[in-house]
Amino acid sequence: FGKFKPIQDDDPLLKEKSVQKDMLTDLGLGIYYSIPDKIYFGASTSQMLQSKGNFGVADITLRRHYYITAGYSYKLPDNPSILLEPSFFIKSDGASTQFDFNALVEYNKKFWGGLSYRVTDAIVVLLGVNYKDFRFGYSYDFTTSDLGKKGRSSGSHEIMLGYCFKLSQESVESNRNIRVL
Repeated sequence: FGKFKPIQDDDPLLKEKSVQKDMLTDLGLGIYYSIPDKIYFGASTSQMLQSKGNFGVADITLRRHYYITAGYSYKLPDNPSILLEPSFFIKSDGASTQFDFNALVEYNKKFWGGLSYRVTDAIVVLLGVNYKDFRFGYSYDFTTSDLGKKGRSSGSHEIMLGYCFKLSQESVESNRNIRVL
């Protein structure tokens, strides 16, 4: 911390110019299942250990978080190159819960865009492109909560990079004719 130059001289974290020595261990776990171009769902948790630490002026306790997501893909009958994907995402730390409702449109499995509504918090615009097994995206959150109304937040940007691992399953040959046995 000694190399930081605070904007305000009374910043409590930088005032002492101390050395940071604490480190917290974290653990997360999740599962995700997908039938391509049909349906997907997932569930996960983060900060499972709820680690505690002291960072100079504050004691920190990580809180366990839970996440659930699910969505459905629908090809337009008149134009199968367009895929509609409504979905939802639920986040909770046990004390408060947040709901996101999303709608994506994908064209030729290459370009995608959509809207998301985070209840009482934000409206999100999403854009992206798929290239081979990579997924690149950009989103902007328009803040609708009190933070935005009071001028404390005009929104936020997010850049996303994803990679999809292909898992293959060996097929098992079966015969229903007893002469083969």
